[in-house]
Amino acid sequence: MQLQQTLKKTYTFEGKGLHTGKMAKMTLNPAPADTGIRFRRIDIGEDAYVDALADNVSSTARSTTLSCGKASVTTIEHVLSALTGMGVDNAVIDIDNVPNHTSKRSGPTASSSRMHRESTSRSVKPLKSPQKRKAH
Repeated sequence: MQLQQTLKKTYTFEGKGLHTGKMAKMTLNPAPADTGIRFRRIDIGEDAYVDALADNVSSTARSTTLSCGKASVTTIEHVLSALTGMGVDNAVIDIDNVPNHTSKRSGPTASSSRMHRESTSRSVKPLKSPQKRKAH
């Protein structure tokens, strides 16, 4: 049985889309074991999911686009890289492209706080506290 990890709590970010320039909101949510990384387009509907799987890659022009049915998500490389680097196996990432958002961040920011992870079930490995690095 492989041990898995998720986020400790929810993190929300808002700002302009890289390629569209339109306001968007992204919320990273903890998820149960064996969920994997899933994007949910809440602006389309609560059940508009796109799993982060190679089979769902629909375009690689200027960025990676994942698609499933009527839902697609673009420029997902950085968030997937960050989650992978942190050892996060399970998360649901809500994407809301409704244009009436104000630009702000709620909760800890990536620069001021580490994303903390916690166990999602008995099959999940608990994490040790991050070790401080020595200055070189």
